[in-house]
Amino acid sequence: MDSGFGDASLPPKSGIGLEQEVPIVKHAHGYSGKPLAAKLGIKIGDRVWVLSAPPDYLTWVGDCGALVELNVDRPSGSPDLIHMFCADSDKLNVQIERVSPFLVRGVVLWVSWLKGAHKGEARPNREAVRRAVLEVTDFVDVKVAAISKEWSGLKFLMRRSTA
Repeated sequence: MDSGFGDASLPPKSGIGLEQEVPIVKHAHGYSGKPLAAKLGIKIGDRVWVLSAPPDYLTWVGDCGALVELNVDRPSGSPDLIHMFCADSDKLNVQIERVSPFLVRGVVLWVSWLKGAHKGEARPNREAVRRAVLEVTDFVDVKVAAISKEWSGLKFLMRRSTA
């Protein structure tokens, strides 16, 4: 029986929208044992825009059936999910401003930071990420997750109307 961990094979060059083969590896980071693509809410057919991704990102999400645009200046269409990685506090607001035109109802925003960051460091931490997104968007944080051994992430969705 397949455990869902570490089983790798090479899929055809389709499904993720990139010109490279990506091994199917069902990574499960954190305590849930859930594959990362499922944890992030990536669905077949989604358009995913990833900014400043670590080199292993595509192996983390595997062949999730989504069009994943990695480290491009602008997505080729309207993204369903945006995942930005930020290891430097100075770049956090710049990245948020960069994605803000795409933050509309129905879009999911994930912001990831390196684990172990503490107040006063040049690296963002959970509270710095939360505060930065809340200050400039209509999005609110709804979930925190382990993205990898090194990265944590906050999920943001557009605030529900109070009217």
